[in-house]
Amino acid sequence: MFPALEREAWLDTAASAPGATPVTSALASAVASWQEGSLGAAGARCDSPPAWLSWIGAEAAIALLADLPAAAVERHCLDLAAAFRDGAAESGAIPVSAGRPSHIAAVRVSDPDSVSARLRAVGVRARMLGDRLRVGFHYFNNDDDLAAALGALRG
Repeated sequence: MFPALEREAWLDTAASAPGATPVTSALASAVASWQEGSLGAAGARCDSPPAWLSWIGAEAAIALLADLPAAAVERHCLDLAAAFRDGAAESGAIPVSAGRPSHIAAVRVSDPDSVSARLRAVGVRARMLGDRLRVGFHYFNNDDDLAAALGALRG
């Protein structure tokens, strides 16, 4: 795994490194269990390495998300959805609901098959249910995504 470190040295380093977290300690423990072959003969079919790289990535992603200002994230998503609803209405689509603000926008379109094809062609993932188009905006979306969705809607 790490040729420069013996297993025990790696585990001690991972579990006690500055900034080590419970996830890091759990990772070190899981790797140790896996390396020791604690699955036994009956568990040999499950003998595959743990997905520890994804755990490290998940820990970093959760830390990043926890640091984002919630109010700014919400405002960003709501603003994109409102701009989509306004642009869709200007294009002739009919808003389905006018309830509380939401990051999800739903509109009725006159030609759902064509709109679906155009959305796919520009790489926009959205849901078409009958004649209703449902688009959700998230923090990773931006004005370019909004423009692509409206462009596909307009044809």
